[in-house]
Amino acid sequence: MRHNIHALLGRKAIAPLIAKELAAWGDAIGKRVAPATANRTATVLKAALNMAADNDKGLDRHARETGLAAIKDATAARNEARS
Repeated sequence: MRHNIHALLGRKAIAPLIAKELAAWGDAIGKRVAPATANRTATVLKAALNMAADNDKGLDRHARETGLAAIKDATAARNEARS
């Protein structure tokens, strides 16, 4: 998960992140992993950004809400046994 978030957003400052950048990140990760995995990863990123926003009222929540929108119909987990 850390790889998926860090690889595309790196060390960017949180404050200037805009919905367009977050949506581009979501599109890029959606091409590399299953849609349900992309949603789970975006949920973790959104939680981290929301926690930062709780500590800094100057951060815009709108960018995260629109830029990290969930992929529809991507809730089915793969039913695979690990060996």
